[in-house]
Parts: sequence; C-alpha cells; structure tokens
Amino acid sequence: MATLREQLLGVLEDLGEEDLKKFHWFLQDPEIMSPFKAIPKCNLGKADRLDTVDLMVQTYGKNTLEVTKKVLSKMNKNDLVQRLSGTSSGTEGENGGIGKKLADFGRKAQEKWRRASSWLHAITRIFIYSCQKIAWLLFEWRIVCIFFSQGPKMATLKEQLLGVLEDLGKEDLNKFKWFLKDAEIMSPSPAIPKSKLEKANRLVTVDLMVQIYGKNTVEVTKKVLSKMNKNDLVQRLKEKTERGEHSSQLTQFKNS
Repeated sequence: MATLREQLLGVLEDLGEEDLKKFHWFLQDPEIMSPFKAIPKCNLGKADRLDTVDLMVQTYGKNTLEVTKKVLSKMNKNDLVQRLSGTSSGTEGENGGIGKKLADFGRKAQEKWRRASSWLHAITRIFIYSCQKIAWLLFEWRIVCIFFSQGPKMATLKEQLLGVLEDLGKEDLNKFKWFLKDAEIMSPSPAIPKSKLEKANRLVTVDLMVQIYGKNTVEVTKKVLSKMNKNDLVQRLKEKTERGEHSSQLTQFKNS
C-alpha cells in the first residue's frame, strides 16, 4: 500500500495547480466517476496532493490506480497514464516474481520435507527393527545361558559320574556301593540305604547319588574313590569338574 501511495504522489506532483484542481473536479463528478464512487467536494476543497492520495486510497482501495488512470485519460495526460501503467506493471511483475519465488520456495521446502520425512520414517523403521532383533538375540542368548547353566550342568555331572563308575569292575563297584551305605564313613553326608543300592547298576547308582547329594555328589564320589585308593579316577574327576566350573563361570560372565 505504501508503494501505491508513492506512485500516486509522484503522478500528482507532476500536475500543476490548475491540473490538480481539474483532477479534483473529475473526482467529484458521480457521472464521470461511474461505476466508481465520487469523492465529495467538501473533502477535496482544500486537499493538497498528500490529502488527495489519502482520500483516493481510502475511497477506492485496490481500484485506486484504475481510477487515477481514468481521470488522467479524461485530462489527456496520456504520458502520465503510460508512466503509471508501466509502474503498476512493473510492480505487478515484481510482485508476481516474488510470488513465483515464494511458490517455488514452498514447493522446494515441501519436497525437502517429504524426503526428510521419508528418510526419518525409514530410519525409524530400521531402528525399531534393530531393537527388536537385538531384543530377540538377547532373549535367545539368555535361553542358551539358562540351558547350559542349569540343564546341561546336571547332565554333565551324571555323565562324569557314569564314566568313572564304568571304569570300575564289578568287585570295585560293589565296594563303591559298600562305602556309600556306611553312615560312619559317609559322615557328614548321609548314607544311602542298603535296600536301594543292593541291586543298583551303574546308572541307578548315579541317579541315587545325584538325588541324595546334589551339588556335593562330586565331592562324595572323590571321597569314596580315595577310600578305595583309586587316585587316578579321583584326579580325572577333578580335572573334568574343574573344566566344568570354568565353563560355568564363562557362562555367568556372558550373562552379566
């Protein structure tokens, strides 16, 4: 709007006093100004160029340029009409150029935002998938650790005991069971009742020992073998259990 006022003021400043009065005269005539509204004579009587610009902008708004060119044409001021037309075209062109730049900027910004949103969506999906994958791998690893720290540990213990008992002959096996039945020798661990061991083979003997002695089964086995002077078997069992303990510690370390 400020640019419009400057344009009008520049045109009116090129009019002499007589031409300015004539310009006012046209603005006051309703018939000539139709279909635009005429400005009352009382408002234009003592109006200078600045007042005239203000009155025209207030009265005609966006049509002010058209009204100005119409009056100047009536006054045969075609040079001013041409200048005003060129100025208004330049302004419109400039505004159009700015509008185009703004539109281009908006489209580019929208396209960049669309691409950024696509990348963000893709990254989010990858992140979620990675988290799910990691969670699943941790779950699987936890299951494996639980399996090796619980189930296989007892199975390995039984296998170790069975391997030792299989190296004992029939007489040595009976002697091994004889020690297990003696409460005084087995103290402080409990003895296994004779009725349970009497017909027990190697497999049953292993099961009975694990049931009764639990985590102390290896120590009880080594104690009985020592009583039988089977030091080679004691050493072998010791080495196997130490390897088993090392494996268990490694599993616990991985779990932590």
